[in-house]
Amino acid sequence: MARAGTGRFTVTSHPEMGTLSGPYRATLDGEVTRLTIDIDSVAPPRQRGLLYRLIINERSMFATWPKGYHFNAVIDRGAGTIRAAWTNEQEDA
Repeated sequence: MARAGTGRFTVTSHPEMGTLSGPYRATLDGEVTRLTIDIDSVAPPRQRGLLYRLIINERSMFATWPKGYHFNAVIDRGAGTIRAAWTNEQEDA
């Protein structure tokens, strides 16, 4: 984490298991890197079972809950420490 930059990430274990994606940003201040990751897109798993499709679909809470989560990390490369946490914007309200 010694370079600043922005971009997008995607997490997919298998296409049928769904995906998470969103923007990330890394900024540098001397030997400190600040990393921010947001989730802005969630594709729910695609399974064949009827009960599963009724519970897990684009309109269910299981398809929308992660969008409120943000990851923030402060990485001090000089000290070799990392302070990191996932936060839920619903908890901030």
